[in-house]
Parts: sequence; structure tokens; C-alpha cells
Amino acid sequence: MDTYSVADQKTRERLGALAQRANRRRREGWWHQYGSVLAETYLDYIEMEDICDRIRTFQVQLVPGLLQTAEYGRAVTVASRAWHSAEEVEQFVQVRLARQERLTGERKLELWAVLAEGVLRQQVGGPTMMRDQLEHLADMAEQSNITVQVLPFSRGAHSGMYGPYLLMSFPRIAAQNLVLIETPTGTIWMEQDSEVARYMELFDDARTSALPPTESLGLIRRMAHSPAHDLTATSWRAGSYSGGQGKCVEVSDGVPGRVPVRGSKRPGGPVIGFGVGAWEAFVTYVH
Repeated sequence: MDTYSVADQKTRERLGALAQRANRRRREGWWHQYGSVLAETYLDYIEMEDICDRIRTFQVQLVPGLLQTAEYGRAVTVASRAWHSAEEVEQFVQVRLARQERLTGERKLELWAVLAEGVLRQQVGGPTMMRDQLEHLADMAEQSNITVQVLPFSRGAHSGMYGPYLLMSFPRIAAQNLVLIETPTGTIWMEQDSEVARYMELFDDARTSALPPTESLGLIRRMAHSPAHDLTATSWRAGSYSGGQGKCVEVSDGVPGRVPVRGSKRPGGPVIGFGVGAWEAFVTYVH
């Protein structure tokens, strides 16, 4: 329990009871085969997630793991620098995809996610990857057990600006709700009634301040097909770094404020989005 910053004895006992139930599942859980790759704290989280029947989460910058595409999840995992080999990264991505089966299996998990607008605008892996991620997010939001809302920038200051969090609810067990906060160095669990009640208030404030689910879905689909993410109809030209010969990279002028760049030999490959200033500085440097 010290790992999760839990000091209250009553809380430790309740979490201990949950852990005992989870440990009985660990021996049979699909995640057991990844024990050599995953930290104990993450294994505990997966076990809790397998037990719970409802998750409510507020995110300020990342698409929740349960709603990520494989490519988006891989890009985020690599950027975290928590893994030291391509094999470890791939195993972690496969774990995340396996977790998503809770949303479609026999015991469908109820998921309610409120996302700050920055989640949709944060470029992860380039425009094409973000378009695919937003389309996937919209498709998932149409499932009956999944609710997605967007909290737009135009709402101004709000109570969720302190950071992301996750609420878990459980059926027929003593601890009815848990709060989880992830940090770069570990995971914090909260179970005291006063703490849980405060985060439930924060979530209620976030969902009432956010756009309704139908409007949120429309916004996500519009953003998926905005010029910043949908480059299918964008014209490309040889970059100046290529000497006008198109032998190295191609750039597009169709995205205001950004310079999409792709390899000329792999037009269907990944696209990297540069800021205009950053691209100009790069070209000046290589020349």
C-alpha cells in the first residue's frame, strides 16, 4: 500500500480486500503472461479494471487508453521513454489493446470520458494518425456503453485544470469507488469517502460544463476531417531541401500554420507536422 501513498488504515484494509480478490484473478488473467514487462502497479490497475463495472475519467491531453488506436498508443508509449526496446513497447501496446475488450465483451464496461479540447488538438504521430484516432474515438462514442464529451477551450477556466483523474466503481463489494491519479513515477489510489466525493464533484462539474455527447461527437468528426488531420485531398510538392527534385521529402501548403512533411518514396507513409518556424529553421540549417 505504501506504493500507492495510502496511509489511512481503513483504506488500506479495503484496498487490501480488493487486492486479494484481484490476486485470485491474476493467476488466471490474460495479463499474467506480461508480468515480466509490466510494473506491479500497472498489473494492479488492470486487475481492478477487470473487476470494476464503471469508469469515469477526465483527461486534459491524452485520449484514454481504452479508446486509443494501436498507432496512437504506440506513439505515446515511445514518447514516454519508459521502455527500452521495441519489443517491450509492442508488448505494452498489445496489453492496452487487450484491455479494450472490456468495452465490447460479455461484461461490457461502462465508460464515461470527458476530454479537454486539447486532447483532440495535441498532435500525436502526425496528422494522418490523429485523423484515424479521432475517427476511432467517434466510432467508439456511438456505442451504448460509452459516453464521450468534449470540454472546449471556449469554456475558459474550469475545475479540471488541475489534471487528469479516473474514477472506478465496483459491483457488490465493500469499496464502491476508487480514484486513480497517474504520475510519471507511479500511481496514487484514493478511497476515502471525502476524497472520492470531491472527485465525483469535479467530474460532475466537468460533464456539465462540457458539450453534450451528441455535439461532442459532431465536433470530433469535424476535427477528424479538418485540413489539419485530413490530408487526402492536399497537394504535395518537392521540399526545398530536396533541391526541387522530390528525391527526399515532400511538403504540403494546405494546412494553415503547419508544414506537413512526408518521404517522397513513401507517399502513403507517416506524415510529420512541423511548425512553420521550425521547418524554416530546419531548411536553413541543412542548406
